Formats: sequence, structure tokens, C-alpha cells
Amino acid sequence: MFIFNLLRSTYNYCRVKLITLNLFDSQSTDPTKVYHEILSTRLFIVLFGASLIILTTYTSFSPQMTTEKIQSPSISDYERLQKQYSDTLQCLCSKISIPYYRFTNVDLSFHQVCSSYFISQEWIDFLFKNVGGNLWPMDVRTSLSAMWQLITILCAHSVKVFYNALFEFGVSFIISSTVLSEDRIQINIQEAVNEIQRTASNTFLLPLTTIQQITQINSFMTGTSINYGISEVSQPLELIESIQVIANKYLRKGTTTNCSCLNKVSCPMPGGIYLYDVWKTDGFFDLNTLVPNETLPGLVVDCLPLQTTFASSLECFYNQTCLNKLFSTYSTMINVEILDQSLSSRFPLKTNIESIVRELFIEKFQIQTNYNSYFDACAPVYCSYTRARRFDWIYVMTTLIALYGGLNAAFYIITPYLIDLLLFVKKKISRRDRFQQNE
Repeated sequence: MFIFNLLRSTYNYCRVKLITLNLFDSQSTDPTKVYHEILSTRLFIVLFGASLIILTTYTSFSPQMTTEKIQSPSISDYERLQKQYSDTLQCLCSKISIPYYRFTNVDLSFHQVCSSYFISQEWIDFLFKNVGGNLWPMDVRTSLSAMWQLITILCAHSVKVFYNALFEFGVSFIISSTVLSEDRIQINIQEAVNEIQRTASNTFLLPLTTIQQITQINSFMTGTSINYGISEVSQPLELIESIQVIANKYLRKGTTTNCSCLNKVSCPMPGGIYLYDVWKTDGFFDLNTLVPNETLPGLVVDCLPLQTTFASSLECFYNQTCLNKLFSTYSTMINVEILDQSLSSRFPLKTNIESIVRELFIEKFQIQTNYNSYFDACAPVYCSYTRARRFDWIYVMTTLIALYGGLNAAFYIITPYLIDLLLFVKKKISRRDRFQQNE
């Protein structure tokens, strides 16, 4: 009973205090003025309380951007932060320049012809020694030795040029003051791959093009005698016959116009084998009459050895039957392993050698990136990132404390005027209602 009376008396005391609470007490004895002050107090409490509730709710739910740091982050820390804060994450590297060889591996393979028996000196010597002096100039056997010498040189030069380009890439640096993402590294690597291929290709092909143009312009006589031949000319009243160099002309099958290496840049003809004896033609060869006994698929004979090589394909050297046709015309034999058709290649069998050369004989070229090695080489000092936080009560309390004084002063000033305005409006409305009732 005592506790109940205590609680009731406490309630009544608090109720009276709240009803009579006067924050604007002017010590006046005028009941009307005191009444206005009490109303101002109540309005002040409502406005001030509502403002605090609104501000608390707004600051609690609005995101607050905060910057945080992690010292000496690990790769797992970085990957976690990269997934969550990729837009704002920055990690400062302790080394801003890192050589590519520290975090890359090269996966490189060349066309199998560059490691085959066909580029051996034994094979080239075999072809050269079996070229008799009594062959037609357009007989493919006159060109095979020169063709394989060129392929051997081109293979070796391609490998050398490309490995030099790779070395230059390996010792070059990727420069960045911050950790680059794995995607950014891959983009840089792809750009480097394109640059390596472009540089190596230009270094490799420019001399070839220059040599070919010089040979064509100066009309050099080749050792295969395809473009020019030698003819013995008897002069009247002279006992000794003179020798004359003449430009060979070819009437190719299915055409009616002569093709001369003197006037034409190229006179490509199928790589045929002619087994009948040579007779004097004075440099004119009608291929409608001079029909080859065998035609080796993929092989082409042209004015210059380089043209012959570029226009031909390796098709015959994948085929044992084709090689047997060639070997059957030789006085000696040799054991040779044909190119393996089962090996994966990005070059079809009938691809001409020029296309393979322009790709530097490269079957596969990839630069693989070890991102962990890059991260370790970068050795980031720290990672900073910005994130949005809600319900940060320290921020909420700081904001409320900062605004408390201003809100208190503003409401303390305007509340009495608001009460006076409200009472004035109420009084006007009451007078109007009474006037209407009296009427």
C-alpha cells in the first residue's frame, strides 16, 4: 500500500510539474502572460523533440563515407577488399617498377618444320647432290635444295628474333605506384604481346622484302636457272662459240601469253617432275607441250628461290606417297620422317609457306601471369578504401550535439511568437463565430 501511494504521489507530482513547466518564466504575476509562457514551453518541447527525432533518424540511415587503411595487406586481404571496394580501393606499392620476368611465364612453340629433319644439312645436301645437270629449269627438283636452305634460315632467324623480343619484354618494367588489378595486368600483358609480335614481325620481314626487291630489280640470275638460261651462240668466222645469257619465257598451261621473269614479277608454275631429256629451246618453254611426269602437290616453281618458297606449301612433306614419288627419281635414297599430321597446328596443310613465315612459324604464344608473384614484388605498404557506414552512433551523437545549441536557440526565440500568432488567429476565429451566431 505504501509503494502504491508513493508511486501515485510521484506521478501526480510529475504531472503537475509538466503541466506547470515554464521554460520562458519571466517572473510575471499576470495569469495571461504565464499562460502564454506555459503554452510556449509545450510548443518548444514538441518542436525541439520532433527535430531531434527527425535528425536522429536521418543521420542514422544516411550513409557516412569513411576511409580506412590496412597496413601491409596480404594477397587474400587485397582480393577480399577488391571484391567489396573495387571502385575506391588503392594500395600503395613499395616498388613502383617491376620487371615482367618476375611474374610472367612464356608458353611458346614453333611449327614442327623448324625442328624436323627437313631443315638438317644432311637433307639439304641430299637434295643438292641429286640435282643432275640435265634437268628442265622448271623441274621442281632444281629448286628444292634452295627452298629448304631458305626455310632453314627463316626458321633459325625467326626463333632468334622472337626470343630477342621476348628478352626485351622480360627486362622491361611495368610501372605503377599502386597495385594493379589482375584484369589490368592482363590488359597490359596483351598489349605487350601485340607489341612483341609487331616488333618481331617487322624485324624479321623487312630484310626479306628488301632482299627480294633488290633481286628482282637487279635481275640476278639464280642458281636454279629458272629466270635466266645460258645459250651457246656460234659466231660466223669464229672457231669458239660464245655464251649468251637469255631470259627464259614460259607459256604456262591454259594461257596464250608468255611469262618472262625479265618482264614479270612472278611466273608461278606447278611443281612438276620432268623425266625426259632436255632439248634446246632457246629459252622458250611451252608447258602445254612440256608436260610433267609427276606433279608434287603444294609445290610451286617461280622466278626466284624466295618466291618459290613463299608460294609453296608443306603439303607434300606430310605425305609419304608424295615423297616416294620424289625419291624414285633419285639415284640414292635417304630415310626421312615426314611431318606429323596428327600434331595440332593452327596452319592447315595447304597453307603457303609465306603465311607461316609472316606468323614467324609460331604455333602458340601465350604469356601467363602469376598474380601472386606480382603482388609480392609490389609489396604494398598499405591499402586504403572508402566505405559507406550506417547507424554510426558516434556520428549521430556528434551531429546532434553540434546542432543542439542552434536548434535550442532558434526554437527558444521563435516559439513565443508562434504562440502569439496562434492565439491571435484563434481569437479572430472565435469573434467571427460569435458574430455569426448573433446574426
